[in-house]
Amino acid sequence: MLGLEALSRGADFVHFNETDYTLAAQITAALERFHLTERARVTHEDARQLLAGQAAEGFDLVFMDPPYQASLWPDLLARLPIWLKPKALVYVEHPIDVELKLGEAWRVYKQARAGRINYCLLERSLPSASL
Repeated sequence: MLGLEALSRGADFVHFNETDYTLAAQITAALERFHLTERARVTHEDARQLLAGQAAEGFDLVFMDPPYQASLWPDLLARLPIWLKPKALVYVEHPIDVELKLGEAWRVYKQARAGRINYCLLERSLPSASL
């Protein structure tokens, strides 16, 4: 429900993608209760399908928390850049026993650990200029 918190603190728009229909319905109900439906969208697609298309507008911040057992991080991170504004940040959580392979496209801006979970804030790496 971080998206609801973001809306309450002034975010212009939040796109929630929740594959669990019950949770998606709870998010929709909360948006209606707080009169925030005009500033949000709720979808329930597989994240790979969702990211196969292009967002109408780029996002400044993305919270990525896919099911841990699915190991979707590399695939989702590869598809994400077309959805982002140039200086966007991506928050990612993953188990401490899973290495998050970022490749050259991403760099860790900040990171920490809570219990058995690593979390980090990523930003896109800028291409280096060749001389």
